[in-house]
Amino acid sequence: MPGAFCNARTTTRLVDVGVSAATAFGRHLEMKRGTPKASGDGSITANSACDTWEIWTMNEYVFQLYYQLPESEPDPEAWLDALFEAGCDDALVGVAVAGHTALDFTRQAQGPLAALRSAIDDVERAIPNGRLVCVGPDLLNLSELSALLSERLSKVSRQAMRKYATGDVRRIKTRFPSARVSGSTPLWHLDEVIKWMRHNGKFEPEMAESADALIELSAAIRTLNALDEYAASRAAYPDLAEQALDLARS
Repeated sequence: MPGAFCNARTTTRLVDVGVSAATAFGRHLEMKRGTPKASGDGSITANSACDTWEIWTMNEYVFQLYYQLPESEPDPEAWLDALFEAGCDDALVGVAVAGHTALDFTRQAQGPLAALRSAIDDVERAIPNGRLVCVGPDLLNLSELSALLSERLSKVSRQAMRKYATGDVRRIKTRFPSARVSGSTPLWHLDEVIKWMRHNGKFEPEMAESADALIELSAAIRTLNALDEYAASRAAYPDLAEQALDLARS
């Protein structure tokens, strides 16, 4: 992690990943260094081999960055050393699709935007001509929602998610959020689904803090994706983008 910790040992190994980037990018390489120790109150302390460091209160954020690689070097494996040296040693790196890579981060930071910013800076330092395509988790189908929520909050079956989405469930306060992408495989914004489930009592009370943290992260990711899409649209169609923005504001 850039500028924060001393680490004595490095390892590289092949891993299997279930949800997120693995579905699109298959094989991943995990690059891990020694991790800092956290005390009971969540503050971070320096390793014994390091000098004295400032103590921070850190949170852990799990997210994915999807990149298009430069045409001059489309092989994802060619960038592994550069990514490691740039500080992406806390990521699983997708290496199965030529021209693209996905980095599945587990990053410690003081907030979600700080985690996203530091990870993006690290990747862009390693791959200066790469293009950030999108950040996840954001838009997910019902199966992906079920898997992610079961992994990070509490068990939610795909059948239950389908019932929620179709309205085939009793004793709810509000309707399930509308899909943001329609078609044969609709997609929902993760933050909207979590907020709906919490508001309608689908999580145990002890999961409230974790649910709020995931809402905060996914809302930050959703906003970043929206701003990136607008910036790309404005660059390609400046007049049309401004007219569309005025229409959205009305």
